[in-house]
Amino acid sequence: MPPWCLPSDGCFDHQFSGFSVWLEPEPFASRPLQDTMHELADKCGGKECGLTSFAPHVTLLYNIRLEDTASNDGSRNGGGMKRDGVGDAETTRAYDLLRRCLREYERHVDSSEPIPMNATRYYYFPYPKICDNSRGFGCVISMLLIEKNRQLQAFHDAAKTVFPPDERHGEAGGSFQPHMALVYAPEQCGKEL
Repeated sequence: MPPWCLPSDGCFDHQFSGFSVWLEPEPFASRPLQDTMHELADKCGGKECGLTSFAPHVTLLYNIRLEDTASNDGSRNGGGMKRDGVGDAETTRAYDLLRRCLREYERHVDSSEPIPMNATRYYYFPYPKICDNSRGFGCVISMLLIEKNRQLQAFHDAAKTVFPPDERHGEAGGSFQPHMALVYAPEQCGKEL
């Protein structure tokens, strides 16, 4: 176990909440990237330090509360969105919204066109818990910045149209910067990245 990975203060312990909308590249094409992500996580302590595996993806929206979505009749309705039990209602609602998002995207872009996800540069930054009104993750985030193209922008715009405001682009007013996170590492792990 790396010296900074102490249960008292060196592990990544952020609990993600809500739902996120993202695009994943083809699994076969992204295999080398997935391998690199695993290597980075292992360098930074792996599971013993709270790092979990996730698929390469470009996040369109982050931390959405589905109970804030409009029902099929257009009214705001959280009645079927309770977090008791398996969550089948939330899952069904999420898939319904994703289908609506795809239809909205297809109104503006030919969906048979591939969606390029070209990295423009590597970037990492510390994101302590005190950031963003104490919503920081308490880690160092390593990522690839992705070229903003019309397909990614159209998907982001479609997602914003269909889903309720997310944590980054809703009231916070953040702009869309396509990126692929590689690892969320303990704050003491910056030199490993």
